[in-house]
This record gives sequence, structure tokens and C-alpha cells, in this order.
Amino acid sequence: AGKSHLLKEIKATHPECVVSFDDYRQQFLGKHDYIEEGDPDINREFLYGWTQGGSAVISIAKQAVKLRCENKLPTIVDAMNLTDDDRKKFAKVAQDNGVHFEVLILDTEKEEILSNNQNRAKIINEVVVSETIENFEKTSRFNYRTVNNNDGIEFKPLTLTHDKIDIIGD
Repeated sequence: AGKSHLLKEIKATHPECVVSFDDYRQQFLGKHDYIEEGDPDINREFLYGWTQGGSAVISIAKQAVKLRCENKLPTIVDAMNLTDDDRKKFAKVAQDNGVHFEVLILDTEKEEILSNNQNRAKIINEVVVSETIENFEKTSRFNYRTVNNNDGIEFKPLTLTHDKIDIIGD
């Protein structure tokens, strides 16, 4: 729906702030545009364990979000959190650490999503895309705002208010 496109500018200026589940998958597993059925060289569970709590990549990404929130660091979770059930784990981490958070809900029309899918290097089955769209919750019980691909997201990490600071240590 364009979430990675929307984050492109933020990733260019503050890459450390974005925890991208897709980037972690690519970093650890390489880039796979598709899986050949029966390919013994690719562990399907590891690559596509999107909702499986035991998946190594997801576990690492969740741990990165937790660590950043514990240290009060600005963090953007780039993951396909379609429902509040998906979003609540990150909301809880933020709340537990006293970190302000906001859910950004990308509102893209179904026709635009399907059109963009046709321009991808590897097209996703239209039935899968349609099912994903149908399961997507466009509201949230958490603090949220709706954005579209034409909106810019202004991201300003907190900075110190003065310049007379001694830094001691590493």
C-alpha cells in the first residue's frame, strides 16, 4: 500500500529510527522475490513466518523495537500491522516504557493498490492482495492518524535544547 515508499525520506535522513521487518528479512536471508515450491535452499518458515512468534527474524525485529523504546529512542516500526491485534504488541512496548506513540494508518484506495501491484517486479496474487485489503483495519483504539501516499510525514527526533553539554565516556 506504499508504507515503505512513504518512509523513504525518513530512512534517508534517519535510517537508525526505522525498524523495517522487510529490511531485517533481507539482511539475514538475502533478497528472494519468490520461493520455488520445494526449494530446499530457502527455509519458508524463516522467510515467511510473518505471524509466527517463533520466527527468528520477527523475534530480532521485535527485540530491536523493545530496545529502542527502553532507551527512549525515536522508533518507526515498518511492518504490515493490519489490525489492532497486530499493533498492540508495539503499543504495549511503548506504553511500558513511557514512550509517546502514534499509529499511522496508510489509506490507499484498493484500485491504486492493485495498480501498483501490477508494476512490481514480482506481482502478488490479486486474491492475496484483496484479502489483505479486506482484513485491514482503517481505524485504531490507539492514538492514530490516517495518511495517504501524497502526505509527507514530518519526523523530528527530539534534540537537546542547548549546546553547553559535556559528554563523558564512550
